[in-house]
Amino acid sequence: MGGDTARTPEELRPKVLTAVIPANSVATPLGLLAAGHVLESWAVVPLFVAVAAGMSWMALVARPSCRATTASKAGPSPRCLSRLDATRARP
Repeated sequence: MGGDTARTPEELRPKVLTAVIPANSVATPLGLLAAGHVLESWAVVPLFVAVAAGMSWMALVARPSCRATTASKAGPSPRCLSRLDATRARP
């Protein structure tokens, strides 16, 4: 939710948060229900491997969008700034 508030124009933030919070409240129990069914049909290790693979894939997909954001005239988003600072700090 921090990304939603940081990237949303200030005049739209109340409307965005009004939409995001109920969607999150509905999605949480549905996610837990789905996770229970997956755990019953699979085991814990395959589920953890699938989650790790999905998160790794999304990190690879999000990285180019971070570079594109930093190249725009608007400047980097707050989420990308921490990555850029960490990259620049390396020798």
